[in-house]
Order: sequence, then structure tokens, then C-alpha cells
Amino acid sequence: MSPVDQRINTAEELQWPRYQACVTLHQLHIPYVVWFEDALRYFQVPTRTFDLYLLVNDLDRAIKPLISSGWTLDTSSPANIGGMAVSTAQYRLSCPNPQPQTPTSIDTTQLTLLPEALARDQIVLLLANDWHFDLSADGATIIKSSVHVPHLPILLDCLIETLLEESSDKSLLSTRVASYI
Repeated sequence: MSPVDQRINTAEELQWPRYQACVTLHQLHIPYVVWFEDALRYFQVPTRTFDLYLLVNDLDRAIKPLISSGWTLDTSSPANIGGMAVSTAQYRLSCPNPQPQTPTSIDTTQLTLLPEALARDQIVLLLANDWHFDLSADGATIIKSSVHVPHLPILLDCLIETLLEESSDKSLLSTRVASYI
């Protein structure tokens, strides 16, 4: 069995509403990549999934079609990553339909999420530059033509670069990033 075959599961994760944002951005040719726990789980790193973090080049360009698709901008929650307050620019959105939906045209067998992720169905848009990720480069794998996951070496490089970046407002975040590495 190849390494790719070993990570394939028969679950229907990408049919869940949290990944519909990926489909929308992909269809509109808005560059993005899945980040943090969801990207790590793709590479079979044992981790729980929380909010779905997506890196984009332009927050305003990415949020408009998502709001048009029914996602709701959460303006009441403070900017945070993993429950830790940060000063990083971000948009937090709630899913238009928190229940699993009818399967779309995506075959969704390569990511694994735990059921607690279903209850949240929130996405957080972050600027790719803040995480040292170049969306213009060919640094992502496209799973079944809709969900973009960073290549593992690039994901690791970006996390290390973020960890090494000295910034007092990210000190608690550094601990979380270090645990990902």
C-alpha cells in the first residue's frame, strides 16, 4: 500500500459544510490553502481539528463570495487563533448550514476530521503573508480538484519561520505553532 493509499479514508469529510468554503474559493479561482490542524491531519499528524483556517492573499476578496454563499461574518468574537488572542488580521465566518449536506461533486476521501469539528463549522481567513506562505508559488496539493493543502515541506518551513519570528503579541501562539512542528 502506498503512503497516499494509507491516508485515504472512506469518510465523507469534505461533504461537511466547513469545506464548502474551499469549493467556493476554488470555483472562483481565489487562491487559498488549508492551514493548521486540517493541513496537519492530511499528513496523518494526530491532532484534533477546531476552526478551519484558510490562508488567502486578500481577505476582502475572499470574504465577499463566502458571504454571498451564506457564510456569516462573526464580528463579536475577538481575533484569536486556537483560543489565543492575536493581533493578526483575520475574518471569522460561521457556516450557513451546520448540518452535513448532500454530497457535492467532490470525492472527499483524503482528510480526516473528528466529529467535534462538525459542531463548529467556522472558518477563519488569514493572510498568507502573515504565515510566510506564498500562494503564487506551486506550494499546494489539490485534493480531488477542490481543497488545497500545502506540501508538507512548505508547511513545515512556514511554521518554523513563524515560530522564529520575534513578536510579543504571538508568544502564546508560538507555543501552539511549536507543537505543530
